[in-house]
Order: sequence, then C-alpha cells, then structure tokens
Amino acid sequence: MRIYLERTGGLVGNIKTRTVDTANIPENEVYTLEQLIEVADFFHIPHNVESSNLTSANYNDIPMQSYSNSDDTLVSAKSDDTLVSAKSDDTLVSAKSDRFQYELTVEDQDKQHTVVFSETSIPDTLRPLLDWLNNLSA
Repeated sequence: MRIYLERTGGLVGNIKTRTVDTANIPENEVYTLEQLIEVADFFHIPHNVESSNLTSANYNDIPMQSYSNSDDTLVSAKSDDTLVSAKSDDTLVSAKSDRFQYELTVEDQDKQHTVVFSETSIPDTLRPLLDWLNNLSA
C-alpha cells in the first residue's frame, strides 16, 4: 500500500509532501495505517470535499472581480479573501488564500482513490489518518 499526501497553501504558499509505502515501515505501523484507512472509510469519501456553499454554483452566477489566465481558468476574488477558480467546463474550486489545501491518495493493490480538501473541510473520519501521516517520522 502507498499513501501520498500533499499540502499546499498557508501564508507563504509552501508545498509539503509525504509518501508512505507500507513495505518500508514497521508491521505495527502498517496495522495502524490500515485501521485508520478502514475507519475513515477512505475509498468512499468523495473526490472533492468542500465546506463551501459554492459547490453547486455555476461560477457565472457569483458576483466578484475576475480575470482569465492563460489556461482558460477564471480566477476571482471576493471581499472575504475567498479565491474561486473555475475552468471553462464550469468546474468550481474555492479556497481561502491562506488556508492549507490537501490532496491525499491511497493505492492499495488494485484500487486507488484520491481525496482533495481544505483545512476547513477535513472530514472528521479522516482527521486521525491525517494526524498520523503528519506525525510519522520522516
């Protein structure tokens, strides 16, 4: 089993990554990791976890200052420092500019699943797994 965690954002915009391969950690840690993934019901968590009410909105319906960049992404800023970006296919992403964003991928034999979330939308069932990964010795 392999776990990939990427954390981006924060005040200085650092990127922090963590990769765990169960072939390289002690057996008791493998057991703990497997239990955390099972308890989190990780493979049934939606790909995108958002806490914002913007998830079902079409970006054309949101009043804000906007500009388009070179990859056809509409990037907008609201007065509360929320950044919203939307691709031309109306995919909507919202994040506070100084908040952490996470991408967590688990590969286990023939299945792979990725979950994307912000620090304000971490599913409660996923917090113990995230804490374990963050506290694991490098």
